Amino acid sequence: MATRLLFEQELQELRKSVADMGYQVESNYDRLFAALQTLDFGTVEAIVKNDRDVNDMERAVEAQCLHLITKQQPIARDLRVVSASLKVVTDIERIGDHVADIAELALRGGGRECRSGGDLRPSGDHDRGDPGADASGH
Repeated sequence: MATRLLFEQELQELRKSVADMGYQVESNYDRLFAALQTLDFGTVEAIVKNDRDVNDMERAVEAQCLHLITKQQPIARDLRVVSASLKVVTDIERIGDHVADIAELALRGGGRECRSGGDLRPSGDHDRGDPGADASGH
């Protein structure tokens, strides 16, 4: 029974690691757009540097998954949790890469878009207007 308890604890640690990685990327995303709106390029630069931490988190989660697969040989639901974690961290890391790429572009551009009044809100935050209007606004 102790083996199963250890396995459950390791699965819980895996879930926490994936969640922590997601929270880190989400935080970087939120911080990036807030920093661009206030022209805080120190924060933008920190986000670019933080991308390495996100990459390290991905490798750590992958190592946890491989450890669980090789040492515990999960089946059914447990195997689905481990395999889903492998897939999800790849997607989260890719989102983190996109956030870092946007930050790098902002640094290269020196904030020109920000100063020119460009709309920096994430696309889901835009007012969608009249759903019956076509692309020309009619």
